[in-house]
Amino acid sequence: MSRFCFILILQLFLLGSSLHAQRLHTPDEIVKLMEESRKTYVFDSLEQGGIVLSFTPTSDFHPYVRLEVPGEVRVELKAASNYSKKQRKSIRSSDKSMKKGNFSKARICLEKVKDTKPGDTKILCAIGNTYAKENKTETAIYWYERALEFNFAETEARLKLAELYLSLNDTEKAVHHISYAHLFNRNNKDIMLQMESTFKEAGIHYEELEFNPIYTISPVGNNQVTIGYGHSVWAGYAAVKAVWEYEPNYTDEMTKISKQPAVIIQEKEALFNALITYERIKNDKKSRMFPLLHLLSEISLKKQIDHFLDYEILSRTDPKYILGKDRESLELLKNYLVVYRSRIKA
Repeated sequence: MSRFCFILILQLFLLGSSLHAQRLHTPDEIVKLMEESRKTYVFDSLEQGGIVLSFTPTSDFHPYVRLEVPGEVRVELKAASNYSKKQRKSIRSSDKSMKKGNFSKARICLEKVKDTKPGDTKILCAIGNTYAKENKTETAIYWYERALEFNFAETEARLKLAELYLSLNDTEKAVHHISYAHLFNRNNKDIMLQMESTFKEAGIHYEELEFNPIYTISPVGNNQVTIGYGHSVWAGYAAVKAVWEYEPNYTDEMTKISKQPAVIIQEKEALFNALITYERIKNDKKSRMFPLLHLLSEISLKKQIDHFLDYEILSRTDPKYILGKDRESLELLKNYLVVYRSRIKA
């Protein structure tokens, strides 16, 4: 990596932030800091094993509602459906009619509930389903879109819209909705499979890969920290994690360099060190060994670092994180997924 590119990447890793005299540290600077520390840092190569980012995949739809009110986005847990005895009876009648193929009767039952619960997205989607079963695609789309007006992250509506727009050969809108369904349910494997299928129809490649640094950090007594790593790339990544956790005052000093949350500054510094170490590797096969770092290297000068961080790391460890972003940020993240993430080829 040339010095010019190095400086550009360093600047872009904190693009849009308030920079002070302090900045992100390079691998050489991290090593020097460790050598001068009162603590003893010991590196040890791992033959296998290590840790992965802590997250719990789920096959369920996201249990949150995204409400957009003037000037803010509010993310709340979905409340349990509270139906009256009369409403439950209408819903049961609707279900029976759907099973018999009497979709118009099912709809009449659902509309009775809608009249008293106009913002119930479950009911709005169910009405959309009755029209979809009758192949009244445009009308079904109308009802699913209405559900999104009340909950921008309504997963069922997003999935149905992706299917219907694909049936209309409108791949742009199909990709839009399936991408959002995926972003709002980042670890859901079923949605990911539907997204891969939709992307394929649209001529977009998607490779399911996980950013899983292989490393361990273990304190030994009061003054020693042992860092195990699966590859030198992860040694650089883990070293940053270690000093953030165990070096006195390091976290306090680093949080002053940017207005971004500490977790993001730390992850950027760890990624920065991993990327610099990756660039130094003299191996023609390194792009296959570390496809996500190769992608990060390619897009680091295209203002995509934050989107890489959001999609590959933060949204996997905390899927709710994405729901709080404004619409402009979501569109940019979708753009990362469709335009840049699709560059990875196994």
